[in-house]
Amino acid sequence: MIGCGGQIGVPAAVFDDPNYPDAPAGLERDALDETVKVFPGFGVAADQHWRLALRTADAVVYVTQVSSGWISASVRLKDGKWIPAGMGGCQLMAALSDGLGAASWALDPGFAAPKANATEMHILVWEFACSGGSPATGRMSDPIVTYSANSLIMTVGVTRVGGPATCPGPPGTPALVVLPQPIGDRTLLDGIYHPAQPPKPL
Repeated sequence: MIGCGGQIGVPAAVFDDPNYPDAPAGLERDALDETVKVFPGFGVAADQHWRLALRTADAVVYVTQVSSGWISASVRLKDGKWIPAGMGGCQLMAALSDGLGAASWALDPGFAAPKANATEMHILVWEFACSGGSPATGRMSDPIVTYSANSLIMTVGVTRVGGPATCPGPPGTPALVVLPQPIGDRTLLDGIYHPAQPPKPL
């Protein structure tokens, strides 16, 4: 499941399928047209390929692709009428399970890079949510590790601190990951991003 900043949680096909159908006509789509007018700074048009990403009883989220990436727009139901709710950039990320926030990781430069036969990796983890500078120690999820012939994709989530928090990011939190099998000659990728990207420090 993929979402804007990991928050929507829809099938990856919404973003990956070039033939994904255009959002259907209706009162909600009319409100999308109005949303485009209300937020002209994003340089998108009402008649371009908008995809319906998420629908609830009182809100609909649409996404569209532009040269610089993805844009999301939302409409909501108020007093029986669909009205604009917002628009913004959409960084595609894995949508994690409830309670987990997005985090990025990179190899810890304080240790030698793992060799092909390694089944352990020393990493640093950075959570994206505001944490008041608190390290992610004790709040990191077990990593999700996926192997293919050419890559090892690892995704790490962090339980949010909860409540108000300031946003200075802490230094990367060190962690030791025990892998289910050796790395081999695979390329390491951070699965929080969609598509997965080479890990890099924040």
